[in-house]
Amino acid sequence: MKELEAIKDKYLYLFADCFPVKGYTRTMLCDVSRQKVYFVDNTYHELLTVLKDNTIGTVASMLEDDEDIMNFKEFINYLVEIELALVVDDLSLFPDIALEWDHPSDIMNSIIDVRDEMHDFEKIFNELEILACYHIQIRAYCTMSVEKLEEILALTVGKNFRSVDFLLEYDEKEAEIAALLTKYEIASVTYHTYKMELLEEEAEAKNRSRVYHGSLAYTKEKVSGCDSCGLINMHSLGIRDIKGFTENRMFNGCLNRKISIDETGKVKNCPSMTKDYGHINETSLTTIAHDKDFQKPWNINKDSIDTCKDCEYRYICTDCRAYTTDGGLYSKPAKCQYDPYTGTWANKVKNVNTVFA
Repeated sequence: MKELEAIKDKYLYLFADCFPVKGYTRTMLCDVSRQKVYFVDNTYHELLTVLKDNTIGTVASMLEDDEDIMNFKEFINYLVEIELALVVDDLSLFPDIALEWDHPSDIMNSIIDVRDEMHDFEKIFNELEILACYHIQIRAYCTMSVEKLEEILALTVGKNFRSVDFLLEYDEKEAEIAALLTKYEIASVTYHTYKMELLEEEAEAKNRSRVYHGSLAYTKEKVSGCDSCGLINMHSLGIRDIKGFTENRMFNGCLNRKISIDETGKVKNCPSMTKDYGHINETSLTTIAHDKDFQKPWNINKDSIDTCKDCEYRYICTDCRAYTTDGGLYSKPAKCQYDPYTGTWANKVKNVNTVFA
């Protein structure tokens, strides 16, 4: 790249799908389209903010010494080289992406827990269809036969569901299950409590937290109840598309447009939460989904949660409102393994360094 003098009257355009997220110790540059993240010192977040309205030369003139100017030039080079930015003549030709979110479905996803008694899945599916629910997860904390799975899946025929995922304990019936899944294309099964050494794959695959084989997935984690959820670590973070990123920024990443039924049949925002809105056999999912009190947790975004609001990962984090540090609805997730004030993950000795500091 040319020296700053040659581009002093130009602007630095940070691509519209790249979002700087300032944390307590550093800033994350989230490239949503490529699903990559980069980390820079918080000083550069301030520079990027000023660069939105000022030429490169104007910003350079604000810097106090030669070292700052040199670092500024290197920062511009860095962003251009990793294809997060361009030097342009007119910023007005590159409008920002409107960070707005909505969805035609009243409910987008549902979790249904099963243990001792089976729920009335015909009633549940009919009501979820009315709510235009797309994704359903059924977590079985009991043995579920292949016949029972097919009985449940048969009730999805003719519905507009996009996916029905079962979480089951491994029972060595995967061949029968795999055959069943070819009949119902929207279905998938995740086996928990699986001995990864049984996988006939390279050693690297056996060390993963989850391995996929078509519509079958395997995890060594034991899931004995709803209290197994809520863990936030490096593996649980995920960059969704621009719609998903925007939703996570505006609403709660776990609870937004979700309705759940716990193993006893109580309807909740999440099976792990204490508050319920009645029993599925005695109430309507449609009525509950439209209840203003039920919808309140949808709006608890990361910017309103203690500690999370200072975390650079906050817009790519799933969150958890069921298990929090002090039981508060706006408290940090109790199972989060990251400390944004030190920039360290649990069991990590060294701080997480920035890529460009």
